[in-house]
Amino acid sequence: MIKKIKTLKYGSWESPVKASLIAEGTPRNPLSEIIIDNNIIYWIESRPKENGRNVIVMKQNDNPPQDILPKHFNARNSVHEYGGGVYSVKNGIIYFTNWDDQRIYKIQNNEIKPITPKSQTNKSIRFSDLNISPDEKYLVCIMETHQENSVKNEIVVIPTNGRSEPKSILSGYDFYSSPRLNKNGTKIAWICWEHPNMPFDSTELHIADFSSNGIKNPQKITGGNNESVMQPKWHGNQLFFISDRTGWWKINKFENNSSEIIIDDNADIAEAPWVFGLSNYSISENKLITSLVNGSKREIIVLNLEDNSEKRKSVAFSGIKYFSSNEKFTCFISGTTTSPETVTKSFSHFDNFEIIKELAGFTMPKNLISTPQNITFPTTNNSISYAWFYPAHNPEYRGPKDDLPPLIVISHGGPTSGSSSTLSLAIQYWTSRGISVVDVNYRGSSGFGKKYRDSLKGNWGIYDTDDCISAAKYLVGKKLVDQKKIAIRGGSAGGYTTLCALSFHNYFSAGASYYGVADAGELAKDTHKFESRYLDSLIAPYPKEKKLYEERSPIFYVDNIKCPVIIFQGEEDMIVPKSQAEEMVKALEKKKIPYTYQLYQGEQHGFRKTENIIRSLESELLFYGSIFGFTPADIIPPININNF
Repeated sequence: MIKKIKTLKYGSWESPVKASLIAEGTPRNPLSEIIIDNNIIYWIESRPKENGRNVIVMKQNDNPPQDILPKHFNARNSVHEYGGGVYSVKNGIIYFTNWDDQRIYKIQNNEIKPITPKSQTNKSIRFSDLNISPDEKYLVCIMETHQENSVKNEIVVIPTNGRSEPKSILSGYDFYSSPRLNKNGTKIAWICWEHPNMPFDSTELHIADFSSNGIKNPQKITGGNNESVMQPKWHGNQLFFISDRTGWWKINKFENNSSEIIIDDNADIAEAPWVFGLSNYSISENKLITSLVNGSKREIIVLNLEDNSEKRKSVAFSGIKYFSSNEKFTCFISGTTTSPETVTKSFSHFDNFEIIKELAGFTMPKNLISTPQNITFPTTNNSISYAWFYPAHNPEYRGPKDDLPPLIVISHGGPTSGSSSTLSLAIQYWTSRGISVVDVNYRGSSGFGKKYRDSLKGNWGIYDTDDCISAAKYLVGKKLVDQKKIAIRGGSAGGYTTLCALSFHNYFSAGASYYGVADAGELAKDTHKFESRYLDSLIAPYPKEKKLYEERSPIFYVDNIKCPVIIFQGEEDMIVPKSQAEEMVKALEKKKIPYTYQLYQGEQHGFRKTENIIRSLESELLFYGSIFGFTPADIIPPININNF
């Protein structure tokens, strides 16, 4: 029997994609950091139902995946506040950083014990980017020490037996990452950089002779002078790394005191390194394996390191990251436009792919999926920008005749991040209810080369905002969406773009800011070390250009806001403190502008707990319904819209 298609207002369609399914099935950074040890596959998995804790999961042979960590452990760290590089494994012995105290713990023979001392002040000493020495006697890693008025970053050596305290072997630079030992433990490579640079701006790659007592004969290999270098990996006497020296992040090889590019496509092989532990390529035996987008195709590349011959395989994945290989197989995190991220395994020819772990929760019917359309559109300053457009779609519904769907414009965080076309239930949540979505890769986004990424420098709050408006105008011009029902939403830097769009332009009908920046000057004065000079390049040096910061800060232009705003904030956010949201709320109340404010206890920068993900998403839907004149099919607890 053919189901009759119902005609209902856009936004009011009933959908099986519930907020609870999104919270359980697609958490923030759900899968990451794959390690293969003796043919056993390990990875990190985020669990919103367990208060957002990270679990180390193991898959051995044909056995089902098995959690390694007991319930009271959480494999996270807060170095640079964003963390990453949380564990390492060798011969079945696991070392990991634990969230509650930031200490390193060792798992051996089902026993878990700390190998680093307690901080005098809770979480004042933090570790990340753990690497085990070939003889398994030491860890080499990053240590970040927080004192009352300063934060120190350095590379340290830690005995794996925990019998002595961490010993510093490298310090003096503002930041370090990626300490990597060669196979016999005699050489070390590392990345370092200074303020005001970020790791995607200008970093340096160094090597030195190594012993547990320290380093000798340090040598700078490359970097600095606006060159971003990352992910060094040894293979014998060869050192591989990723550099954007040519304008794209490409893989290079250093040998006999000279470097050469070994995969020369004009494509970004890597993403911006906001966290530790990224791995956009792997090396096993004499093969280097990576992935890139060539035209409209995603390719896996296998490079033979003996004769430099290359094999390429076109694959259906929309994204691939966290490569790990051994002599038998390769694993990575992958996704497609019709399936969310999975832990995927393949053998050397990449003809077949085995799914090792799918995200828990809802499997979306294929006929319900809104397939992303890659759009390129004109924007300000005679430039072009990019986005993924998701039309409102549900096979059981259609909108009223002569009506068009509302549009949500998504401004991603970062801002030097990027939007992927991998299936996102959070986007399908909107489209399956009759609301179209455009996910904008505005100027400054990663994945389009260094020139595009750097174009946001000095223009934050301008180009990103312009591109979000231009994307909406492009779709309105194509008569695909209702120009009177357009909202903009974003988190972190995307929240700043959202507030800028509402404060400096009278285009949108509603806005949703998740832990967004309202006062750029306050952020420059009151944020963590890693990003404390980031705004020097995005806007200008502070406080020298204090007036310019005021001109770019939505908090001073609340009078210009003409539409309702909903604001979400984590109470423990150390990256964008809650004071930013609260100052915005005070200003909105003073000017009697409609708003909703929700503060979530126990949340940091990005919500991790199931109940909070559900509540914020449902509240946002109800908020749009109130503004755009539709009633959601979902039963949602009421929200209060002040001044409405």
